Amino acid sequence: MFKKATPESVGISSAKILDFVKCLDECRMHTHSIFMAIGDKDVAEGYYAPFHKNFLHRLYSVSKSFVAVTVGLAVTEGLIRMEDVIVDYFPEFRNENVDEFHEECTVRDMLCMQSNISQGMQWWGRFDSRVEAYYSLKTGKIPGTLYFYDSIGSFLLGCIIEKLTGKPFLEYLKEKVLLDIGFSKESFTLKEPGGFTVGDSGVMCTTRDLALFARFILNKGDWNGKQYIDRGFMEDAVSRQVC
Repeated sequence: MFKKATPESVGISSAKILDFVKCLDECRMHTHSIFMAIGDKDVAEGYYAPFHKNFLHRLYSVSKSFVAVTVGLAVTEGLIRMEDVIVDYFPEFRNENVDEFHEECTVRDMLCMQSNISQGMQWWGRFDSRVEAYYSLKTGKIPGTLYFYDSIGSFLLGCIIEKLTGKPFLEYLKEKVLLDIGFSKESFTLKEPGGFTVGDSGVMCTTRDLALFARFILNKGDWNGKQYIDRGFMEDAVSRQVC
């Protein structure tokens, strides 16, 4: 939880914060909200109408970080291993495109965006399930080698968590961690046509929720002395993994 404090009490100039807000206005930035904190001290918070402190923002690709942390929680609880092969969790989608490199692509590869897939695709409206869309793609590289920004990979990891826990990945993370640190109960994740939650872009939460989540990551999975997620996993998650 954050505690209200004046900027000066933590060594920040109020005038500089006002200059920053003025700059946003002068540059006509489409700002939703501002939340500044040092440690557990909330030193500046503001919202631009029609947004407000309880407004649930769609986080788009920041959602991928929520999925990654959720995978860390599942690893910590022994539900999944970093070496597990992704396609093993989707036997119902095996098809002629599943080759030896699909059979080698692991959770670690997908977290690092080093899967065997090297192309994106326009999937909405073309497939009944986004998982089906993924397995319509053919191997483009050896897993664990080249980096490729793969949004659908984060989506698949979220689907795996949902299969393992029987609940959307964000609900699992809230139940085990986020509600304890003050995350909003009203937060949720959008769903795709196949019924899975959209792990790569669909998290809906407040500005303060995002600040709490960021603080949790900076604390390497610790909150008030309780280590919720394996520290080694969290340290790896914020370190450079791919050249």
